[in-house]
Amino acid sequence: MTDDKKIQEKISFSAIRKNVDCQNCGRSPLVALPPNYPTVDIVCQFCSQTAQVKSLRLRRIDSGLPNIITAAAWGPQKKRMNAGIFQPLYIVTFYGGKAISILYISPGVQKKYQKILFKKRKPLPDYNKRAGWQGFNYMIGNLPKKSLKLLWRRKH
Repeated sequence: MTDDKKIQEKISFSAIRKNVDCQNCGRSPLVALPPNYPTVDIVCQFCSQTAQVKSLRLRRIDSGLPNIITAAAWGPQKKRMNAGIFQPLYIVTFYGGKAISILYISPGVQKKYQKILFKKRKPLPDYNKRAGWQGFNYMIGNLPKKSLKLLWRRKH
């Protein structure tokens, strides 16, 4: 992970901790888990609900979300989905080095729209250092707009 990505991740976790409550129990704070924790990034200190966080840098402050968000490893995600486990997703948008909004996709929405939301990527080719590794994308452009819940927006 580049230094720029690490800074963005740190700002994302801080923005979530300061501006939103757990969508499961309504309490806070939501805190960061150790780096590389499988399939999740944050946990509620009260109810132990875990969630994934994705950070997106916008090209323009008025631009909408992209249709595709690059996610993580497909294997662990697919195993959880097969078991009926869907983690909440917080999407933190950035512009000018600052978090400007936090959106949320609930586990229920993910389960309902799993066939159009999750798309596995091709495995990495043999010449790649991590040959065979396979990730996935969130195809958020396929979701009905009402499926994305705005939790927080920076006041200008």
